[in-house]
Amino acid sequence: MSLTKQLPTLTAILFLLSSQTAAAAPSYIQLADSPTIVVDWTKGTTQTVTLGGNREVTFLNGQRGGKYLLIIKQDANGSRLVTWPSSVHWPGTYGPTLTTIAGKADYFFFVYNGSSYDMVGISQGL
Repeated sequence: MSLTKQLPTLTAILFLLSSQTAAAAPSYIQLADSPTIVVDWTKGTTQTVTLGGNREVTFLNGQRGGKYLLIIKQDANGSRLVTWPSSVHWPGTYGPTLTTIAGKADYFFFVYNGSSYDMVGISQGL
């Protein structure tokens, strides 16, 4: 992939990293897989889950101006799907298609504006 195509993702990563200080590094939370995955942002700004089936995701307790990273990894079977909360706003009409390759992950970067989680960056297939 060319640098031009990666620029929006790199910009989002730099944006998120610039908000962190050395003294207040983001916490990394491993979420348990379940039919409904609850992402409580008060527990950490970076959260990850490995999907064991098609799942619904719920976001809780975002802070206005908060910058959040959700890592969604496919299990050994792959091809898992996610239903996103209605509070997520995508740059287009619909959210992106998840990577379907077993063992690969997608990184979703969000900013909470007080009423919705705006997806500002994505890096897929890592």
